[in-house]
Amino acid sequence: MPIVKFFCHDPQPTAAAAETLAARVEALCRHELAASPDAIEVLLVPSLVLRGPQVLVEAHFRAQPHRGPQAVERFMDGLEEASIRHLGRRPRIRCFPVDGNALGARN
Repeated sequence: MPIVKFFCHDPQPTAAAAETLAARVEALCRHELAASPDAIEVLLVPSLVLRGPQVLVEAHFRAQPHRGPQAVERFMDGLEEASIRHLGRRPRIRCFPVDGNALGARN
């Protein structure tokens, strides 16, 4: 964790654009959320968006004291900029800090 999912309507980005987006999101996770590189997951999920923005970003991460409102705000700013730059669309962004005690996880 963190897990960052981009739900994206067509057209899908090229492989190069998707890789550049993933690298930018990984850098944001490392710098703004202080995440360990081996814990970061970035997914691009093709979606049929019926209403609302054509890109939805969901970020789930463990709640930590250093991941307060200012860090999350900077993280969302970076996600928005990355989506506009690499997907050509302004996203709707939702962040979900998860209490580690309430998290069941494997692998």
